[in-house]
Amino acid sequence: MQNKRQMKFKRNATNTAMNNVENNSEEDFLDQFKLNKDLVKNSVKEALGAEFYKPNKKEASQLDPSTSIDLVVLFKKLTDDNGNFAGEEIYVVKDEIQHELINDIRIIRCHAGRTEHGKDFIYIQKLPGINGYTNLWTETQEIAVDVIKQPGNWARIWADSAEKQYKFQEVKLNKRPQTFRELGPDLKAAIGNNIIDSLDHPLLVELGITVQKSHTSTVDEVFANLDDDDEPFHGDIADELVA
Repeated sequence: MQNKRQMKFKRNATNTAMNNVENNSEEDFLDQFKLNKDLVKNSVKEALGAEFYKPNKKEASQLDPSTSIDLVVLFKKLTDDNGNFAGEEIYVVKDEIQHELINDIRIIRCHAGRTEHGKDFIYIQKLPGINGYTNLWTETQEIAVDVIKQPGNWARIWADSAEKQYKFQEVKLNKRPQTFRELGPDLKAAIGNNIIDSLDHPLLVELGITVQKSHTSTVDEVFANLDDDDEPFHGDIADELVA
């Protein structure tokens, strides 16, 4: 049984709630609904697949030892409001125009990964340049990736800007063997519409890339520095990812 004081409090609370609803405009109500809808969209997006992500030295990660996919790409550098470097956006380059962009394209190796907290992600490894050029960044990242891709290995990997190299630290974690997401579908979703399929693509203009029409190099040059077992971004793989 409710006493009179409780019943009075309940009536006041109900009246206050009704007044708030009546006083809210239609726009306020729709704005609240839009926020909820956006939250649902974000949740669905997270469930659809992994995204490009760089682990840091505060969390250990694993990379799927069973698979990787190599892509030919261009990088668009991103900056913050102060003009400082804020990351890179990846654009894949279709095979029929790779030879025209031989001086600008890069080859990356994509790995499926998972953090110790269960976050699935796609990790990008930059391979040596088309002409074989390498530096401390690519060399140290290759060493770190080789360690983290060993079955059962957990390690923290991070970029040391001061020393211009990657560093890693192996970690012993008592965890069950991890099951990784399928890399191909996640990679296709992460790439989205970032596909350069013609020499008229706006990004080429934005990056100031001038195409040399007289260039006679073949596409095979792009992959000259890859091992025989490493399939680059061409043929059936390309068609599947950008279809």
